[in-house]
Amino acid sequence: MKKLLILEAVFLFASYIHNATGQWQRPPRWTKDQSCIIRWKTEIEERMNEKFSILVEVSYSKQKGMIRLDLPEQESYMIWSLYGQRLTYTFPWDSTGGYGKTTVEKPFKMKTTERGIALFIMYPDLSNFTFVGGSHPYYTWQYVGLSENGNQVISEVLLKQDEGQNPEIVRVFSHERFINNDVDRKRSITYDINYQYVEPHEHIWMDRNYSVRNVTGTQDGHEMEEKLVKNFLMGVGSIWNFDVHPRLGMYYIINDRPSLRSGLAHEKPFPYLREFENYPYPRELDWNRCGAVSAVKNQHDCAACASFVAVGVLESAHYIYTRERLNLAVQAAIDCSWSDKNHGCFEGYPDVVFEWVINNGGIPREEMYGYGQFRRMNGRCVMSDLRSPGAKITSWTKIPSKIGALKMALLRHGPVAVGATLDGLFNYNTNVDFGIIQTPANMSAPLEHGLLVVGWGESPYGTPYWVVRNSWGSEWGLQGYARVLMSEERNTLRLLDKMYYVNMEYNGPSPTYCDICERC
Repeated sequence: MKKLLILEAVFLFASYIHNATGQWQRPPRWTKDQSCIIRWKTEIEERMNEKFSILVEVSYSKQKGMIRLDLPEQESYMIWSLYGQRLTYTFPWDSTGGYGKTTVEKPFKMKTTERGIALFIMYPDLSNFTFVGGSHPYYTWQYVGLSENGNQVISEVLLKQDEGQNPEIVRVFSHERFINNDVDRKRSITYDINYQYVEPHEHIWMDRNYSVRNVTGTQDGHEMEEKLVKNFLMGVGSIWNFDVHPRLGMYYIINDRPSLRSGLAHEKPFPYLREFENYPYPRELDWNRCGAVSAVKNQHDCAACASFVAVGVLESAHYIYTRERLNLAVQAAIDCSWSDKNHGCFEGYPDVVFEWVINNGGIPREEMYGYGQFRRMNGRCVMSDLRSPGAKITSWTKIPSKIGALKMALLRHGPVAVGATLDGLFNYNTNVDFGIIQTPANMSAPLEHGLLVVGWGESPYGTPYWVVRNSWGSEWGLQGYARVLMSEERNTLRLLDKMYYVNMEYNGPSPTYCDICERC
């Protein structure tokens, strides 16, 4: 979709070229640097009638050299001072009306001129589009072909093009069919855009008094908050080029930083230090066989994979202990766990999510939480009183970095949350090596993703592997799953480096795979 959704980062001072009939010979460009407010609504419809919509607003003051970017429904906004080179990102922090704030000084080494201000106003690159026609001042451009991923795409852009004025995108419609997947998948996206050429109201530049944390970035980009700003909030892959949420998949999501990981009070030691090495494990194990694993979810462009994998562990553990299948509210973990040092769609840690669940007295079901299903982004926590939680845990356990230890945890406690690198996941090919990812661990690559290990198996050629569930939708991989080489030497995806399971109250010995799924 990048052919359609490439964002213009600067004003381009180019003249319009007309032919004899007055139609555009090439797509127009911005020519006027003027204050404006631009609002748009994005509506996405995917297969099985899954729908999603979001409102976005961009305000630009030429006089002040300020840009404000709003997600009104999520109470999140960003103010960028172009001249002062100061950026503030404000977002809801808790259910009491408080806000968190991250401030970065001098986030970019920018060159500004009197008129050439770096303003992120959306405008599609229409170089691959065909002029269809229209009547003044509305004209339509169309693209029929393939996306960069090889999917079939039909896109139409309706432009308002008045002589001497900046062109305005009135409506964009794109229909994409994914032809490189085993599952037939389609997606339609519609954008309706409105422009006002006025000076934004003074009050929108006023900063809120709520300040949870302030961080000063460096020009070299060493601070985490500056990477957030430079790469995701204002980068090519950000929401402001019509996307749903900043793409934060490259964030250091799972990492042992003492400053952020202190005070985790409910860790329970791994109890099988002598037993796991020589245990007679079954040849294969898969918790899916007895319905202990919930359906594959899709985190979309929200980098809350740690919350997704933590909730997946909770859903499975609850089933193992109670035989009750639940859909727990991932959105609650994203919105309500900031005070426990989880960071919503910006980063996360499975063990921190477990701490929040314990401190909170549990996690609600999707249907109990204020707006039900996952909303693809951070939002205001609306869970003020949890009297009837969907699931509760008492502690969590970190597993030693051994194959036998992970097998023992899977056998006796259920699916396990693990950290992973992204090597081999983005370009996962299910048709090679029995779909087993075998890339040796890149120890310099951070653990920037989270996966749910649900079992193990062996290929027809005798290659052992782990069965893992991703959170990128059922169209990815083996219907949302992948096989990863079982090897301590290679430690593919660094899968053995960070592993966790949870513990619940239970009268008697904890049920195991051999008790619930099949005799061992």
